[in-house]
Amino acid sequence: MNETTIIIPALKNSPILDNTLKQCLKLKTNPNIIIITDDIKNQTYNDKENVEYVVVPKGMTMSKKRNIAVRKCETKYLAFFDSDSFPANQDWLIYAIDCLKKDPKIYAVGGPDTSPPFETKSQKNVGLLKKSFLISGFRNHRKNILNEMYVPELSSCNLFMEKEKYLSLNGMDENLYTGEDTDLFNRIIASGYKLYYSPNVHAYHYDRHFKSFLIERYDRGMQSTVAIKAYLKRIFLKNDIIPGSAYTTKTFRFEFLINPLFMIYLIGLIFFLLLSKINFYYVVPLFFYILILIVESLRISNFTLNFINLFFKLFVCTLIQSIASLLLFFDISIDLKRYYRNVSDDYQ
Repeated sequence: MNETTIIIPALKNSPILDNTLKQCLKLKTNPNIIIITDDIKNQTYNDKENVEYVVVPKGMTMSKKRNIAVRKCETKYLAFFDSDSFPANQDWLIYAIDCLKKDPKIYAVGGPDTSPPFETKSQKNVGLLKKSFLISGFRNHRKNILNEMYVPELSSCNLFMEKEKYLSLNGMDENLYTGEDTDLFNRIIASGYKLYYSPNVHAYHYDRHFKSFLIERYDRGMQSTVAIKAYLKRIFLKNDIIPGSAYTTKTFRFEFLINPLFMIYLIGLIFFLLLSKINFYYVVPLFFYILILIVESLRISNFTLNFINLFFKLFVCTLIQSIASLLLFFDISIDLKRYYRNVSDDYQ
């Protein structure tokens, strides 16, 4: 009897999604597949007994789509991919189940979600940018093939859980447009359970083009501020752990503070340079930042001339996420629903 249902939320039934389905159908143990989509057209695999398309109203969050699919399935295990991600090997499910059985404290299993080998130059560069700790931070393990370990975060584009455990946490927060997987992982860790990373539970995940990637960086900057505000409320107001604000001393990462503080520093630097004499000590942090950009650009480019291109893109990305983080402290943000798309959703 099949034990697993694969759940894929989507906006469009594009060729990229079709490729995801094609790769999932190659998995051993023949899992069920549920696609929760806004798009009634192009249901390529609706003739397969184990593939089901569920069409929902437009505008629904991905977390709500996933929760609807979970309630429909009858299997013991759940696997989650995005419309632009797919398993990198046919034993993905076998490895994931083995990892989940290693420790009863493990509530979720995942692994690296790396760039597929067939991408445009723009996408490949974005994939390289993600390998920098300036972009991925404490999530850096997700973009690299590393040894098995417990981790502070996984990804909903490459995730495996037991249905019972997922439902015990009330699933993903349906009110969150982005960061819903982070919120779920925070609640798992805050509740005393664990996330497990294995290089064998490997997925390929299409990279965005650079312009779209900047929207993602803007969102990540805002998420830093969401985390800071939630953590402070938790500390000073003694709030309970609830969906959407599950940041505790176990889950809060102080690197979140870098984004708004960096922007404050730059504004202060401009202010001092305009109104007073230049002081060497004012610019030391800026020199240090530029040095880090150079070192990281050289490293992720593998010491090729591409490091020049990556240097400027790293600079723009870090600046964008810092601006977004500071603006959200004043409740200024963009409408992400209009712009935040993955490669499959952007497909024309």
